Amino acid sequence: MAVLLRRAVVLVDDQDAALKFYTEAFGCRVLHDGVAEDGQRFVHVAFAGDDGGVWLLRSQSAEGLARVGAQTGGEPVAVLYTDEFDRTVAAWRENGVRFRIEPTYAAGARVCHVLDLLGNEYVLVEKQATTRVGTAFVPVADPAEAAEWYAKTFRLSAVTVTPWSAVLEGGPGATLTLMGPLSGMTAPGLGFATHNLVVADLDATRARLESEGLSPTAIEGDPAMCLFFTLRDPDGNILLVCDR
Repeated sequence: MAVLLRRAVVLVDDQDAALKFYTEAFGCRVLHDGVAEDGQRFVHVAFAGDDGGVWLLRSQSAEGLARVGAQTGGEPVAVLYTDEFDRTVAAWRENGVRFRIEPTYAAGARVCHVLDLLGNEYVLVEKQATTRVGTAFVPVADPAEAAEWYAKTFRLSAVTVTPWSAVLEGGPGATLTLMGPLSGMTAPGLGFATHNLVVADLDATRARLESEGLSPTAIEGDPAMCLFFTLRDPDGNILLVCDR
């Protein structure tokens, strides 16, 4: 079950002026602009690339109107993330957006604080780039034969098999690449594990491998951290099998 936050409510006293500022200064797009049967106008806008948005709400009460521009007591109304920090800052500055706090570094990321036309404050944070490990490489004598063994032994799925290499998939985004001699990879028989294979039931997996004629080591490790055993593939590479 997913629960999604799709709108942040910002109180305004003039929806036309607010809509003009958010679209022209912040570069937002209009998600919805319509009038209900009771005459209340609903204006929703979204920042560039965002699925959620801001509901520019004109309060129907005197108390609500009194809070326009100060609904959070001087604190930010929302935090925005961007992977194009410099470009966004330059565009907003050119469009006349006021900066309460100029771009600076905080908690390892670049941030700045900006104000809308009513003084509502937003924090803009530079979204940090992430690096994902793509695959683990294992040298083998014959990619096709090795792929068949790995698929059978560890229930992996072969994605591609060529004379140079074989790629197996073990879950979303997790791959193992078996590199043959034609790839220029070093000779097989690594004395250390280049990766770990995580299984749901370590004891059952070890028992099954032993029944299939393989020679897994005894289970070691700390139950609070990680339990594991090792074994060698047909090419003599050491494999590390873990419970997490």
